[in-house]
Amino acid sequence: HKNRHQERHTYTDIDADSDGQVNAEEYYAFRAARMAERAKAGRKMKNAANRPTFDDLDLDGDGNFSAAEFAAHQEDCAKARSHARRD
Repeated sequence: HKNRHQERHTYTDIDADSDGQVNAEEYYAFRAARMAERAKAGRKMKNAANRPTFDDLDLDGDGNFSAAEFAAHQEDCAKARSHARRD
């Protein structure tokens, strides 16, 4: 059984043009490709509806999200998972 953390992608995986900013088109293209990859491998689409939207990641609302915004979102999610395990 694979470690779930091995499947986590980095900001550079999502930043298709490597300009240091991810726009909505890059983000949703990445998500669609990842879902297609998982479907082709016969993997379940578990929690697909719970994935963050672009707006969840674009914390300052400027139409892009930076590596810092991505990291802040991941940290918030990790804290939420940690608290959920303790409850």
